[in-house]
Amino acid sequence: RRRVGWVEVCGTVLEESGKEGPNSVVYAMFDPVEEMVWAGTSTGRLVGQLCAYEGLGEEEEEEEEQMMLTLKTVTNVRSFRSAVNQLLPLPAGVASLSEDAFRIHSRQGIPLLSMHFPHVGAGEDAESAHFTCMEFDPTGTGLLLGGNNKWLTSVDLLTSQVTGSTAVPNAISVMKNTNRYLACAGMEGSVTLRDPNSLTALHTLVAHAGPVTGMDVADNMLVTCGMSMYRGAYNTEPAVKVFDLRRSPRPLASIAVPMGPCLLQFSPKFSSTLLAASPSGAWQLCDVGGLFALPAVYQVPTPGLTAMDISPSGELVVFGDTDGGVFVWSDRRGGTVSLHAHSSFDTVLPDHRAPSSEMVWTEETPLSAAPLPPNPDGLPLLSDWPPMASGPCHPPVRIDPMFLAEVTQKEFVGYASNPGVQYGRQQRGLPSLLALQGGEEGEREANLNPAQEGRKGGGGCIPREYRLQEIRVGKLGIEAFNFRQYNATCFAGLENTIPNSYANAWLQAMFFLRPLRSRVLNHLSSKEVCLSDELGFLFHMMKISRAACCQATNFLRAFSQLPEASRLELLDKATATAFIARDGSDLQLLKRVQNLNRFVLEQLHKEMGGKEHHEASAIEMVFGASMLRISTTLGSDAAAGQVQETKEFQWRLAYPKHLSHPPSSPSPAASSAGVV
Repeated sequence: RRRVGWVEVCGTVLEESGKEGPNSVVYAMFDPVEEMVWAGTSTGRLVGQLCAYEGLGEEEEEEEEQMMLTLKTVTNVRSFRSAVNQLLPLPAGVASLSEDAFRIHSRQGIPLLSMHFPHVGAGEDAESAHFTCMEFDPTGTGLLLGGNNKWLTSVDLLTSQVTGSTAVPNAISVMKNTNRYLACAGMEGSVTLRDPNSLTALHTLVAHAGPVTGMDVADNMLVTCGMSMYRGAYNTEPAVKVFDLRRSPRPLASIAVPMGPCLLQFSPKFSSTLLAASPSGAWQLCDVGGLFALPAVYQVPTPGLTAMDISPSGELVVFGDTDGGVFVWSDRRGGTVSLHAHSSFDTVLPDHRAPSSEMVWTEETPLSAAPLPPNPDGLPLLSDWPPMASGPCHPPVRIDPMFLAEVTQKEFVGYASNPGVQYGRQQRGLPSLLALQGGEEGEREANLNPAQEGRKGGGGCIPREYRLQEIRVGKLGIEAFNFRQYNATCFAGLENTIPNSYANAWLQAMFFLRPLRSRVLNHLSSKEVCLSDELGFLFHMMKISRAACCQATNFLRAFSQLPEASRLELLDKATATAFIARDGSDLQLLKRVQNLNRFVLEQLHKEMGGKEHHEASAIEMVFGASMLRISTTLGSDAAAGQVQETKEFQWRLAYPKHLSHPPSSPSPAASSAGVV
């Protein structure tokens, strides 16, 4: 490959979308593994282009003049709704960053990870996320995100979670990893060198009077370019600042670049060679070791340069502009992107399906003409309804004329003696249908008498799997019954043949409250009788028992040992003490469940650190609601009343009494219960 000097070898313009607007290139980079160029646009698109040479066949390898580099778009996906601010190469694909989101796509355009950041920071200092840059975390398997906010956010790629946020004094425009520091260039013109482990600021270097627009690191040399104040406005500073990071970091010198660079990058082939580009499209090479700029200046035909990158081989340079143009320059013929471009494996390209022909829809076009999605496995479609598990409909009942002759009518209601008709048993012949559907077992069930069929759940056309099942207890008791045969879910049930089993429904409802379940499972005390511990043990048993029947005996035993439960008449007669009157309480099951909910929540609140430790318990955080009690004296000023704030876990909704009286009658006097 012969050197011919830096020339433009190929260029392309990204396609525009009418709905999204023009695609101006915001960030461009070479793929370190594949022969590809990636570009992030202002409309949130991620475009991957394959660098391939055309015009050279197997018999024309010596004719290098016929080689021509081309860019072929192989990946074009919509990554964000806003601009793509930065790209980073990963082994599995490409990471892209917008102002409030982060995503990873494979090289074929398949999304692998997506994270959204509505806010960054913690507590009252949280603010909107306006990310502009990212860099690999040198101490872990994550990334560091920075931008126009006062936070440096750490993200773990393995768990897809934010692992921490570090407060920074100024916004960050560029981040780079060095041998010893994490360099963060700020919008105010300084460069902060931070400890990679603790992210604390160790050194601060003053670089420019305005924002730092470009920064790169090579060995112990750090270079920056930025903006300076001139006549009350920011302009690109015609110089590149060089800093020495050995021992105590210090400014070394400035390289004069008259064109005013805004983008910088070291050449991976020569560590002291720096490429500087200006917004006007002019770029030149600088020798950082000799602290001078080479005289040759090159010009990219563009109205505004926005992105630049050098290939890992150092033979190609890519530029992006505001019109969506991508231009590749090279200093030799046959330049490649990667150092291992001629390896044995080929680039895996995405599969592009041919667009289907458009159908012309008219009023006469049937809906069945629409093509169905491909189903090579022959799986059932969502629109394929299963056969309905119900029998034939009953025909209308024919009323005997002799019965109608005996009807006596008073006003608009007719009365007659019942000739012995039973509701639901008028139609005969259903047993034969059930026998045909269920075979011998269906014949046996169809021949049941009315009393047996009523115990089966009504019989008739109710399917067998939905009928009431009778549990036949053997010698081993209830534990020998196979509940999994009748429970197709993974959730456990509770035995309802023990005292106080009316609380099973409340226990099942509390089990599916995830905040309460997690707090109770992690609670353990040294008390002899503790409802929180027993409830945690019960939840643990329900969690590990799949479709089995669990017993709440320990929880209900601890519940029955509390004197307050007996006073509130929450216990069954078999377990209540002898001096508590329970006459008629079993008929008020609804009131008992309400009192149970209020009592158990109050008890859990006290046991989990609510009233004893003067802290907010898990019950207060999940169920608690503030209520203001205002006590005033009749005839006095309302402002002089006493205000007391309490926490309530259960609310009783009372209908106002004055709305139930007619308008003519006087309204009853207001009371505290009526106000609540």
